[in-house]
Amino acid sequence: MKADFCSKIHQQWDAKLPFVIFSLPHQSHTTAFLQNDDRLVQDAMLQKKGFVIGRFDSKATYTIENDQVLTVDELNCSEALMEFSIFDQGDRQKHILSVQKAVNCIKKSSLEKVVLAREIKAHINANPLDIYSKLKKTYPKAFTYCFYHPQIGLWIGASPELLVSVKYQEFKTVSLAGTRWAELSGQWGSKEIEEQQLVTRYIDRKLRDLDLVFDCSKVETVQAGKLLHLKQEFVGQLQSSELIDLIKALHPTPAVCGLPADLAQEYLKENEDLDRSFYAGFMGPVQQIDSSGAVYSYLGVNIRSMKIENQIANLYVGGGITADSNPELEWEETVKKSMTLSSIFE
Repeated sequence: MKADFCSKIHQQWDAKLPFVIFSLPHQSHTTAFLQNDDRLVQDAMLQKKGFVIGRFDSKATYTIENDQVLTVDELNCSEALMEFSIFDQGDRQKHILSVQKAVNCIKKSSLEKVVLAREIKAHINANPLDIYSKLKKTYPKAFTYCFYHPQIGLWIGASPELLVSVKYQEFKTVSLAGTRWAELSGQWGSKEIEEQQLVTRYIDRKLRDLDLVFDCSKVETVQAGKLLHLKQEFVGQLQSSELIDLIKALHPTPAVCGLPADLAQEYLKENEDLDRSFYAGFMGPVQQIDSSGAVYSYLGVNIRSMKIENQIANLYVGGGITADSNPELEWEETVKKSMTLSSIFE
């Protein structure tokens, strides 16, 4: 079974045909969707069955159709050597200055928070399936995926953040923000607490604007790899609203963009020297049927991810900036977040 699964993925890759491999959080098995041709399927309203990937700027959403569906219970890592070496960690001083500029802007304007992203570049020589299987083994609690389309490229990630999921008309979304090393003890700082609460208040307001009835959990600390985050979960019934209504209301969340959303987006357009593309966008299976026969959709936020092209890996990392941010600590936070992906090659 495993050999057949791997063989078909390798054939799809060699033929330059679209495919996606993924596993939902805490899911032991792995699923793959194979598309039989190289069409670029746009699906702004999420009406097609398959696996979607949407840009951060919401300008495009694409679907890999599930012409063929493969599953495997256990996908073990290959013994093949995976080469990975970072050659461009990014400009530390430039990022520190960017953070300080954002802090200054927040202190004297209506902008409350903005998420600044950057990229790290590495040489990489590894098969996508080998990378994915190592990633899944390392982060079983994450939403892991490997997405390939010849007109989009190869994206691989292990996201700890849910944008929205729907099953039996019940929806879930989360407020996930604030970051620190898992090995550090002690209380959360005021900056991290307020950063997460900004996200919570934003989601609460957006759901109320849709006239949705929901419950919100208490704040808890959750672990994602070697990092800790603050999290709250929202659960409710969709009623007359649809999945696309939730996505339009929630994306991009303050966890990847900022607050107020329009001011944060304008700030990023003017000051962030980076084409995020699909980084901090969303991705996941839509209108699928699980083992119980229920129709479900699961869309994660595309963070802790990288794009691989011509044996160069672009690792995307970001951090939320508020009035209390320390520029040097914000740089260190992005370095820590990059280790989610880079550490699997050690």
